[in-house]
Amino acid sequence: MIEAAAQSFLAARQRYREKKKLSQRLSRSSSGKSLDRNSLAGVEEEVRRRICSRHSGRELQLDDTECEQLSTVFAAMPDKYHLFEACLRPMPMPEVDPQIALTFGMANIAEIELRRKTPFRYSVQKRGREEELVQIIRMVGRQHCQVKQLSFTAARWLSFKSALTWTFSRGEQKDKLHVQWSLLISFLICEIKDAYLAHIRTLRSNSLPHIVETYRLEFHRRKKSQTQLGPLHALPPPAAPSDKRNGQQNEGKASGGGATALRL
Repeated sequence: MIEAAAQSFLAARQRYREKKKLSQRLSRSSSGKSLDRNSLAGVEEEVRRRICSRHSGRELQLDDTECEQLSTVFAAMPDKYHLFEACLRPMPMPEVDPQIALTFGMANIAEIELRRKTPFRYSVQKRGREEELVQIIRMVGRQHCQVKQLSFTAARWLSFKSALTWTFSRGEQKDKLHVQWSLLISFLICEIKDAYLAHIRTLRSNSLPHIVETYRLEFHRRKKSQTQLGPLHALPPPAAPSDKRNGQQNEGKASGGGATALRL
């Protein structure tokens, strides 16, 4: 992931230089002639292709010189696996939180076994994909949903940021880039967290339609069973109580009239 960031810095530097050349051409056109459409499209393309995230709207607040310095320092590091192992080893380092390795499920693992771990190698060794820096970061964030012990608390991620900043900004020359490393790592962590939460919301929203469809199925079943019984107006209406009493009175009158006729 950091390797991809370094490669992205180099690509951003090249795009910045091309953009600067186009701006110089634009300023030198004193005759009133404007640039052609291809040149203007190139300027818009350079502006659009800055290191920023269209998902979260965040932008990496580093200029061309700072990107070049970070790229040079990172390229000069001999063993990048050793740097990341320092964050996961249970060593008495005040800058490194011992819970980081436990959180990412890599605690109590030997050095040789750690380098063979697929998630560890996949996160460290990112090369030749500088144009997809934001996509790589967000893909890592979505994969964090598979870590059951992971919790995105502010204290946990602050310790993780401190460990990474301490890892990359050690030494006489590296201490001068402490702020730049902090900005870079903050950008990476924010994108990871945003992608993680977005993926969680997607999983939850995808589970809700199943509940809605089940409710609709039960509703249609009840409606179908009521339809099979027939319409309500086809059923015989119940007899009114007043009609029943009237009928009994009429029967009584008829029986009384018959008895009177027999006496006569």
